[in-house]
Amino acid sequence: MGGTSLQDLAAELVIRILYFCDDYRSIVWFSAVSRRYSCLFKNSVALQLKIELDSNEMEITGDSTHNYPDLLQRLRRYRDAWIDPKPSKIKHKSAPKIFYPHLQLIPNEGMLRVNSEWHYLDTLEPLSVGSTDIEEYAFDKEQDLSVRIHTNSSFNSDRIRTIHIHLQSIASGSPHPLAQHAVLKVTVEPRLLFIAQPCQLMRNILVVIFNYSRSRLPPDIVVWDWQSGNLLYRIVPPVVGHCEAAFLDESHLVVFATDRTEYYDQQRSPTLLIYSITPPPWSPDQTGPNFRLKAIPTHTPSLRLEFPEILESALIFKPDVQSRLLHSNSIGQQILSQLAYTSAITLRLHLSMYQGKRKFVIFIGGSKLREYVRQGRSGTMQWDEWGEGATRWLENVSYDASSTPGPRYLDISRSKSSRVATLSVFNFHMPSMRRQLSQISLETNAYKQARLATRIKLIDSDNPSIVDIFKRQIVSRLPYTVVTKGWDTPFCSSWVADGEYIVGVEPRLYISVYKLYNQADANVSHGASIPSGND
Repeated sequence: MGGTSLQDLAAELVIRILYFCDDYRSIVWFSAVSRRYSCLFKNSVALQLKIELDSNEMEITGDSTHNYPDLLQRLRRYRDAWIDPKPSKIKHKSAPKIFYPHLQLIPNEGMLRVNSEWHYLDTLEPLSVGSTDIEEYAFDKEQDLSVRIHTNSSFNSDRIRTIHIHLQSIASGSPHPLAQHAVLKVTVEPRLLFIAQPCQLMRNILVVIFNYSRSRLPPDIVVWDWQSGNLLYRIVPPVVGHCEAAFLDESHLVVFATDRTEYYDQQRSPTLLIYSITPPPWSPDQTGPNFRLKAIPTHTPSLRLEFPEILESALIFKPDVQSRLLHSNSIGQQILSQLAYTSAITLRLHLSMYQGKRKFVIFIGGSKLREYVRQGRSGTMQWDEWGEGATRWLENVSYDASSTPGPRYLDISRSKSSRVATLSVFNFHMPSMRRQLSQISLETNAYKQARLATRIKLIDSDNPSIVDIFKRQIVSRLPYTVVTKGWDTPFCSSWVADGEYIVGVEPRLYISVYKLYNQADANVSHGASIPSGND
């Protein structure tokens, strides 16, 4: 009896088999095998959507009812809008009471937070939310979760402190219905100096960093399952100094840490640490709602990534309490309706050296770090083993954007005397880069093709960045593209971008909200995408 080949299977079954491929590139390669498979692929919205999701490291969220053609259309429009961005102003409002803003943006929900106040993006009118008597340290609008923290003694007290972490509904201010314990009570010693803001949230995982006042005591990084109230891990970095954390994916946390010097505002010995945060079996000390941190064993890193030794004259300038050095795209929170990133695509590290006279933005490929984890790498990796191919160092780009749309980084520069700003979008995600470059060759209008070719530049591994602030020369080769264009917009000191929105703030003067405009038909194929049809 002869075997059955894929050619003998019904089209619906072949589509189902391909849909569960682990690598979207396998689907693209398979579609090129025969005319039948190519036509099958061209007429399958499900396969095209899977390729778009996987290549963008995104997933569908929410309930099980989805309009695949609509999702595919919106995802393609979002992707293409950032290839040649055309910001269109949707709101401009005076803001005389805003001074030095810290901005947070929830694009899918149409909300902007300036310092501690929420605003609707389309009107910039304030939004009243729950209780405001306790300071908010983190939020997740999709889960209606606000994390608010209160301490039981003054910062001048030398007593052991108990920290109250309130898990509340954003809308009502009441205890969150999914939290088994509405308040997590944490006893810390010695005296706490401050809790790093913002805390990190990813689905049911909450990460809080406790910084202590004693100069030679490292901070505590505590990982909770906020729904059950169980403490998953207590992390104590191996160096004593500034410390920040970001999610690498749903199972790993990246920690950036530096060592202190004799000067309070200067740091050295930067290092990256990767920790597994897969839920462990809990001991009685790790079940809520009461925790004494000193009694919790510490968690060891899976991998330590070292930088070369810094020059004595080039120490890292420590930021203020509210400023962050390590940034990443959100994971699990919707960037578009029903669509969210599954991993950190590009992590971004900001370093200020020479008393702030030189500022670097270091882009770190998230896929490279995950590759080391998948390979089972452990212990310590020196710079020679990981740094050159996984990072790209840029100097003299904007130091302000606190949020970026996935793999991209936005730089908007303009002097107050100039009428036109320069808008630059850096992209470090290889599939997205291929799409950008392919759009140039696919453009049939000669003028538009020439314009795209002028705006989109590829900086490949043959054009390294070379940095001279370490005792040995730093070379970095992570490829990227950059789109640069003029933009007639008012001067703003602070910018934030996410999803399809760009928001600028000029303290004491105004807030401006822009939405990216894309004129292209979403059904037009770009790169690996095939014109959509029906399954």
